[in-house]
Amino acid sequence: MSVDPAPGQPLRWALHSKHPDRFDDYAVIADSSGGRERRELGRLIRQSLPGAPQVTASGAGGLPWVTFAGSGGHLDARERLGISLVDWEPTGARDRSGRPIAATRYFDIPFIGTETAPGYRELYAAVVAVALPASCSLAPALPPANLDHLAEDIDGLGFEWVASLAALLLHMPVMITAEEFPALDDRIRCLDAVAALLPRGFRADLVVGTWTPNMDTHQIRLAFADRVKEGQHQVGWQVQPDLSTLSGPAPAYLTQLLRLRQRTSTRGVVDRLWRRSTPLPSGADGATIALRYLHEEDRPYHTMVRYREGSAGPGEARTALEETPSALLEPEVRGELLRRLAVEATDADLVLLDRLWCPETVPVLTGLVGDVPTELVERYAVLVERHHESARFWQGIIEAASPDTSPGDRARLARFLAGLPVPVDESGLRGALHANPAFCVDLVAAAVDAGPVCFVPWLRWLTVAGPSPKWLAPFAAACRPDVPLVPGDVVALAEWGQRMVVAVLTVARDAGTIPVVLPGLWPDLARIDPGPVRRAGVAALAGLPTQPARTEALIDLLLAVWEELPAAAGPVDPAEYALAVSNQLAAWLAPPRRRVVVLRLIHGLTNPPPKSEGITRAVALTERLLSEQIYQDLPSALLPAVEAAPETLRLLPALLQQLLLQMSAPLRMRRLLDRLTGAVANGIDEHEVIELWAEGVHLGCRPEDVLWAIHRWPDAAHPAQLFAVVEGLLHRLLATGHQAVVPAVQAAHEAILAGALGDQMATDYRAYLTSVGRPLHLHSTAVNRALVQAGKGRPLVRLWRYRRRRRQ
Repeated sequence: MSVDPAPGQPLRWALHSKHPDRFDDYAVIADSSGGRERRELGRLIRQSLPGAPQVTASGAGGLPWVTFAGSGGHLDARERLGISLVDWEPTGARDRSGRPIAATRYFDIPFIGTETAPGYRELYAAVVAVALPASCSLAPALPPANLDHLAEDIDGLGFEWVASLAALLLHMPVMITAEEFPALDDRIRCLDAVAALLPRGFRADLVVGTWTPNMDTHQIRLAFADRVKEGQHQVGWQVQPDLSTLSGPAPAYLTQLLRLRQRTSTRGVVDRLWRRSTPLPSGADGATIALRYLHEEDRPYHTMVRYREGSAGPGEARTALEETPSALLEPEVRGELLRRLAVEATDADLVLLDRLWCPETVPVLTGLVGDVPTELVERYAVLVERHHESARFWQGIIEAASPDTSPGDRARLARFLAGLPVPVDESGLRGALHANPAFCVDLVAAAVDAGPVCFVPWLRWLTVAGPSPKWLAPFAAACRPDVPLVPGDVVALAEWGQRMVVAVLTVARDAGTIPVVLPGLWPDLARIDPGPVRRAGVAALAGLPTQPARTEALIDLLLAVWEELPAAAGPVDPAEYALAVSNQLAAWLAPPRRRVVVLRLIHGLTNPPPKSEGITRAVALTERLLSEQIYQDLPSALLPAVEAAPETLRLLPALLQQLLLQMSAPLRMRRLLDRLTGAVANGIDEHEVIELWAEGVHLGCRPEDVLWAIHRWPDAAHPAQLFAVVEGLLHRLLATGHQAVVPAVQAAHEAILAGALGDQMATDYRAYLTSVGRPLHLHSTAVNRALVQAGKGRPLVRLWRYRRRRRQ
């Protein structure tokens, strides 16, 4: 085809040489503009010159030299693509010094932005035979670049080698060296091939050459040479350079070229870069733009990279997937973008996810389980069901929880799965769970933690059909009272940790089967160390309704072993309760520990007082164990509760009463007051009242308590009888050698005067005391003091003075 130059810009040429037999410098001696553009053309030629040729040079270093140079947009915003051909004057002309003249033929064309632009090879072929100066306008046939030939040349040279050269050009100039350089045409094809792996618009700035002596300063960025200067990369002919040590864009650009070729083909890479025909803006960073172009050509991959770097914005995954057919994406890229689509999960995202459903979708969704809200996973489940992939979805979750999975990730998957409805009928999934016991254990634990709504259907599904692992059998027993608990199954369960033993206890609590499973679980429960698992066990036993006596015994004893206070609920048979505790102690605890546990148990049963049912259990247990030497101090543990509720003393067995009375003065006082109350009810005379009152004074009973005990005694309604009892108390205390007779008698009078038997009796008794005659001196002193106290300090006349005045 003929090139159609832009209007007013015909195909230009210039001849850069000197006149023979003169001392002139090299200059443009002829051009297509008739001299109008000679200065501009001279600048372009000098920009493209690779150096001064040596007459003695031969081989690749000898002429002709070919250089391809873009104008770089410096011609009043006009980009042109030029070619310089340096060769000796065909006439053999020499200058005045006798040196052969090297003429440079220069041609340029407007930089064509369309895909019909020629490559270096086509441009060279069009002008190589054109002699200058030309006698007319030039319009040689310039066919568009043959991209197939370019791709073949790239593959022939080695894609990675050519791509490495293109990547290095983004870093600094590159010089290709060789022991034996290829022919000129091969070098031109090499230059064209390297430029083809850069965006085509870069040719508007790029200067490349088939040779440079590399002695003088020049603007060539890619050339063949036999020496390399500082600031240039040296690459051997078809020797793969190592870019791994470089910083900057070169390694990344090479990686992206290799990726793009792997995704498409060499021709596909060339096609994409050839379409990138926009010249670089002035001052632009070519490396950044080149990388951006490649990213745009491989948008899905680079969207994936941006997501992983945390720099992608919302919706980028959807855009990338909408622009690129899913079938053309690598599985890794497709899977990652689908994952991001599922995570962002707008309505548009999920619609696209549904439309692009592929084999990677289910693994993507299962990998997100536990990382996204449950509501979103439920939407995944709808999609999975629509595509009839439910079994794969479940299977993927189970496989994701493989033995190599970290415990934390496995537990996270288990918590999610526990919150889903159980499969309708997926025996294969059940078998997969059974075959993954670590995950199955986590699933059961998570279901139990979530409560009956979760664990009831899950345990039924795991155990109801077909054989199941032995460690699941205790859960079946906890769910269904008709299933026995086999000791070997408990052993298998305990191998998965103490938390699973407590999990069975929790299930039994909600199923009402504690009496069935607790005996078999008790030894393993008793071995649970302090910590969260033990606290979960305590919580499972808290607030239970009253159980059978044996079960209550095991619960209370277990709590005591756990250093917790048992909370006695309703009444049970105390003898059966005590027998169960005794048997369990003998079977599972060593003697030194038994005593500590029993003391803790009795303390827990009886504190904080009053706890009547707890005391009943503690008393029965104490009575049963008291005969054993290690339990001789059990009454001491029981004593505080009985002292706090002394009315329970009379309900205790005789031996225990005797022991407690020996240990406790308050109980002895209470016992005496009970005797006094009982005697009053059965009829008592004044002498018995005096005897018991005196005994109470020795024990430390308060007179108010004694008076309350006899307040129903008929004689207590008569002041004279009361006075006689108190006077009798005086005599009895004197007879028994009491050390504080007067204060004791005084306290008795004061209590009566203070209203211990009622206000009316207090008034009547005061009147009687002031009228009484001839008491013992000690008694009169006590009475006088009592009256002083009752009168709140008012002075009273001693009785003997009062009596003398009356006689007078």
